[in-house]
Amino acid sequence: MKKIIFLVLILASISSCKNPSGGVSVEASVRALAGEVFLLGKESKIPLKAGDPVNAAAKIETGANSFVDITFGENIIRVLENSTIDIKELTEKTEFFLSRGGIFSKVVRKLEKDDSYIVRTLTSTAAVRGTDFLVSGSSDTSLAACLNGKISVSKADDSQTADVDAGQEIAVESGKPFQPRELSAKNRNKMRDILSDLRKDSTAAKIVPYMPSPESKRIYKVQVGAYIEQANAKEAAERLRRIGYKPVTDKSKKYYHVVITDVKAGDMQRVADDIGRARFTEGWLRD
Repeated sequence: MKKIIFLVLILASISSCKNPSGGVSVEASVRALAGEVFLLGKESKIPLKAGDPVNAAAKIETGANSFVDITFGENIIRVLENSTIDIKELTEKTEFFLSRGGIFSKVVRKLEKDDSYIVRTLTSTAAVRGTDFLVSGSSDTSLAACLNGKISVSKADDSQTADVDAGQEIAVESGKPFQPRELSAKNRNKMRDILSDLRKDSTAAKIVPYMPSPESKRIYKVQVGAYIEQANAKEAAERLRRIGYKPVTDKSKKYYHVVITDVKAGDMQRVADDIGRARFTEGWLRD
């Protein structure tokens, strides 16, 4: 049986401690869960709870009608019901192995050279640069579905490669065509429901004075802070750069203002989610 490798490239948020592999470890923890979720050992099966740390070498299993959300940096995965994953590494090169079931990933950070995020199952390879996507697999089939962003999917032997755009999915199955198709209503709704559920629990920043209508065609600037000390403004800008933004800093008579430019109204909720995870509590709309 050929192995499937789903390769998702991201820039991971890193902590100050070293991983045994030599990389810098990413802090990960259980954000939320429901039903039966266990940390598996060689001869043990320990129930997980919200707030528990998750380390490299952990093996996690979910039961029927169960899930677990795991955060690492600004990114998050949801392990779906009846799934088993091994966490192989939590550094700039994060790696999971999905032996059964499914994983939904919300990848916020954008790729930097040599950083990677890998999900392995049993039939192909996929690479992205920040997106919302679903991977599912069994012993002989797999599926990659992309809600936002873009995925490049290859068979395990590299004999075929296909780009999967937002609103598409691709199945890897013996004897079946290997080509993108329109995202099924079932998978689209599943991913939207997961994103909606994640946002209910999220620490999204408040957009002030109002959240624009997503149908608006207006382009906004979003100010995340105003600082008397330049060093504080630089630190805030760096937090935004670490999640893929390119902020600008302008100076008034008294303050340094850190601003995200060119934000579409339809992207405002995503920006609120992103800056909330980067520990900003508010975003102020500016002309």
